[in-house]
Amino acid sequence: MTSGHAGKRTILAVLNYLGPMDERPQNYPSDPARTKLNLVSHCVPVEDLSGAVDAARLDREGFELVGHRTSVSDFRVRDERDQIYRKEIEEMMLAVTGAAKVVVANGLLHRFAERDARFGAAGSTTPIRMIHADYSRTSGKLAADALLTPEERGRYRRSAGYSVWRALSPPQQDVPLAVCDARSVEESDWIGGDVVLLPPGRSPIEWEGSFYRYNPAHRWCWFSQMNRDQALVFKTHDTDGSLAERAAHSAFDNPNENCIPRESVDIRVTAFFE
Repeated sequence: MTSGHAGKRTILAVLNYLGPMDERPQNYPSDPARTKLNLVSHCVPVEDLSGAVDAARLDREGFELVGHRTSVSDFRVRDERDQIYRKEIEEMMLAVTGAAKVVVANGLLHRFAERDARFGAAGSTTPIRMIHADYSRTSGKLAADALLTPEERGRYRRSAGYSVWRALSPPQQDVPLAVCDARSVEESDWIGGDVVLLPPGRSPIEWEGSFYRYNPAHRWCWFSQMNRDQALVFKTHDTDGSLAERAAHSAFDNPNENCIPRESVDIRVTAFFE
């Protein structure tokens, strides 16, 4: 269903919030059987910001759509994504954030929706239909500090983490991404939980992620016409408490008909400010 009011276009979509739990939330992305999350579905309005002027800004809503072309022709080719794309994202994020230093993560996540013939392919992941943010206030700062030498930690006054999400399939995607306006989230909506990765042949990697309780005041947004020449940048943490701290987000099933199976890539970035 699509509706429009006051010049805004919205759809109604199902998003999965964290419900009541007597134990600490735990998410095992690579082993769902071990995940302990009580997810409760809510039908919420999601505002389409495509084409809106000054629709959202990183330090205001916590996310921003950026025009950005990539010269990568095939994200399945390791050299292209690890060398060309990481350098492109570093240059883009230096310009977008005004940071003094940017570190782009090694790992790039290549995702396919279930209707894509490549769903489940080696080296790919699936859309996450759960409202979350990658880090908490504490774990985001710890992850950023780990990227610096002791001397550098005294040099930078602020660190911020970002995720850069790019749709490779044309619009509209069947499982797009919704992001929540950080200004509409109360501190009491947030709850910390464990995120545990289980790399083959290696020790588990664990940190604190953010999960969210339902609040009808949350303002959810998406960009229905996103294409390959754009990147959705959203925050995962920010040590400056006067700015948007992080943007809760979730994949959702597009209720519109005749959608294209989603293919997307996303990568994490950490920025440091003097």
